[in-house]
Amino acid sequence: MAVADTNYRFMYVDICSYGKDCGSTVFKRSTLWTSIQTNMLELPSERPLSGTKGPNVPHFFVGDDGFALNRNILRPFGGSNLSVKKKSVKLSLVQNTKVRGMCFRNFEQ
Repeated sequence: MAVADTNYRFMYVDICSYGKDCGSTVFKRSTLWTSIQTNMLELPSERPLSGTKGPNVPHFFVGDDGFALNRNILRPFGGSNLSVKKKSVKLSLVQNTKVRGMCFRNFEQ
């Protein structure tokens, strides 16, 4: 499991799991999850999204379908019969997960 920023840099890597393990399980066994749950990871405080006046939104990680939803984890909507708004959110989140894929491709080269 890895966390990457928008500049294709790995910010966190956990290689202590088997490939068959679900991403959500790996995440919940990780030191990153423990740090989030115990407030040891200094995530920025909640604030409104850019261009809005509220409500306050927590910072979050974007995962794929293998991750369970959580206050700090988002994943793309499933299914194909989605409203325009949900399709837009899904596209944004899918594009975000592509950053992680690019990081691994850059790492392999």
